Amino acid sequence: MSASDKDIPRAQEMIRNRDPELTYGESMDVMKNKIYNPTFAGNGCYKIRASKNAQCCAGKVVGRVVAFDTPCCVWTPLFITPLLPLSALIGLCCCNCRDDNGLASYSFSDAKGNFTAYVPCDEDGTIACFTGNKFTDTVGDQMKVGYFLEK
Repeated sequence: MSASDKDIPRAQEMIRNRDPELTYGESMDVMKNKIYNPTFAGNGCYKIRASKNAQCCAGKVVGRVVAFDTPCCVWTPLFITPLLPLSALIGLCCCNCRDDNGLASYSFSDAKGNFTAYVPCDEDGTIACFTGNKFTDTVGDQMKVGYFLEK
């Protein structure tokens, strides 16, 4: 049993508790080990739940997002929040492409160093969302979860 195999029950508990210390690497380990059927939950409306260490609204639902799942990407053209007019004005949307790892994870990076990843992490269709910037933040396995999408 490898060190990461031993950490899987801990990571599963972190996912259940929406723990803000959950890392990208831990969530990918849970998915790679197929603890459940790792598929993207698909089209629909998701609640956006802030992580428990957020500056405001810690652990609370802060809005909703409509996701469209296609064979190669997940497109979230509409974040439904109290700032909807501002969201529409600035074009707040995201298109994450399926990762090459053969798993159900999706990610996106741009020329400015921004990175976003969606990782399905439990049997209820919860998605852990990770964001960072390679110039100012940690990007990679040590990124901490930013928020969760819940069906």
